[in-house]
Amino acid sequence: MLNSFSEREAYEQRKNPVAEAREQNSRIRTQEEISREKAQVKAEKKRRKKKSKKNGCLFKMVWLVMIVLVSVVLAQYIMIGANDLLAVNRTKGTAEVSIPADADIDTVADILEEAGVINSAQFFKLYMKITKPDTTFTKGDYTDMQTNLDYEAIVTYLQTQSNRTDVVTVTFLEGMNLEDFGDTLEESGVCGKEEFLEKCNSTEFDEDYTFLSQITNNDERYHRLEGYLFPDTYDFYQDSDPETVIRKCLYNFELKIMEPTIEQDDDTEISVADLAQQNGFTVDQLVTLASMVQAEGANEEDMRVIAHIFRNRLDPNMNEGVSQLGSDPTVYYPYSSREEAPEGFESRYNTYKIIGLPPGAIDNPGMMAINAVLNPDTTDNYLYFCHSADGTPYYAYTAEGHYENQVEAGLIDPNAEG
Repeated sequence: MLNSFSEREAYEQRKNPVAEAREQNSRIRTQEEISREKAQVKAEKKRRKKKSKKNGCLFKMVWLVMIVLVSVVLAQYIMIGANDLLAVNRTKGTAEVSIPADADIDTVADILEEAGVINSAQFFKLYMKITKPDTTFTKGDYTDMQTNLDYEAIVTYLQTQSNRTDVVTVTFLEGMNLEDFGDTLEESGVCGKEEFLEKCNSTEFDEDYTFLSQITNNDERYHRLEGYLFPDTYDFYQDSDPETVIRKCLYNFELKIMEPTIEQDDDTEISVADLAQQNGFTVDQLVTLASMVQAEGANEEDMRVIAHIFRNRLDPNMNEGVSQLGSDPTVYYPYSSREEAPEGFESRYNTYKIIGLPPGAIDNPGMMAINAVLNPDTTDNYLYFCHSADGTPYYAYTAEGHYENQVEAGLIDPNAEG
């Protein structure tokens, strides 16, 4: 009988040597497998690391090439743009450019590139949006625009009205009314008639032209500024703002009527408005009366006589008080003739029905008619006048004499009476 555990263990080992050998071999194989697996893992890691390093190098190379390419393209773009900005290498010459109304930066850039004024619309757009994002351009035609201007000069050029070449010369004749003005402006392509007439009823010009403040009976007038747009020859740009047209005419009126131009005996100068005041007229009354003289008179001499007749009729000391002026053109105003007026039309300006001056002017008189009112022919105190078909004037002191003149002028057939 074995006495201890050690003895028993030793006995068991001696008893089964085959099992012991198998166990030892198993332990050896397990260690070899572990070592082999470790070696495989290590090799795999090394392989992956090498592959990763290789891929990283390739990526860096591709990225570097891309950066170089982008840099080259960008540098080339900047160089081309800078040359265009400064007008370097642009051929000297002229081009025709037409800028439409309300054209934005993109539109103008495309127009300039197409016309050959710039080489790069894209760079011009970039330049404008960075440096001048709120820039507006003056619409119109520019037929002699230089093609070697830098961007700054181009912008300045397209903002200067005097560079435009789409200029229209328009003549407003003495005696034309605002309806006629509107027709002329529309036919010439300057502005629309309706927009023009609408502006002519505005009070927005009163602050700059104080003589307009005398107009108080606005509701009675067909066209508020009738008589104040001085007849003359003007240069306008096509597709102008009606306000620009009106201001130009009002400024001319101001120079002619409000500025001191009449030399006095004491070597001082007074204005037409001052002379009107000396004659008892406001500027508005002067313009109104002169417009009737303009419409009725055949020439300067005739105008001065007619002006005196109208002034006699307005004189309360003549003909038993202020009389009706009886001016035919007031019957169909604001139309230019009886034929234009609708059938049955009754004008508020009809001086056969109202006493004294009409609510306002019936046309835009020239200086001849205005001077006639201020310097009438006072040789005779006529009260009536008429004209034959060929313009021959007839004057009379009485209604009876006026009737005889009308018969003689062929205006009345005495046999048709009664």
